[in-house]
Amino acid sequence: MGTRQERNLYRDFYQGPAKFRLNQPVTLYSSGSFRSITGAGKATLNKTGGDFSFSGVSLRNTWKGQESVKIQTDAMFTITIKTKGGAAGDYSPEKLRKAGYNVSTSDRINYTAVFSPSNRIGFIYDVYNGYTTVK
Repeated sequence: MGTRQERNLYRDFYQGPAKFRLNQPVTLYSSGSFRSITGAGKATLNKTGGDFSFSGVSLRNTWKGQESVKIQTDAMFTITIKTKGGAAGDYSPEKLRKAGYNVSTSDRINYTAVFSPSNRIGFIYDVYNGYTTVK
């Protein structure tokens, strides 16, 4: 007899000071050396560090409702950070620009930094080979 296990697959990602996690709940089946994914829940994207907000979040996975050995989960989103012109460290406008953010201001005091990836960010999980990051 085989066993079923509920598991949360995830990968952590960083974009400058924004830290976030892409989660994919799955049901795994194993019997001897045989393994498969027999179910997949709804993916989630969660902040794990930094002062920022998400918008325009689009999540998807490749599970089609049948047993498989791989699943790809990915996301598209926009990160927005509000900062001040005199901010130091990772939240300074200069550091945010270097981290790939589009930084703008209307008054030279308050800045808005926006990052939208050009491709979906995520991972592939293979029951035999583990994780591969997709960027």
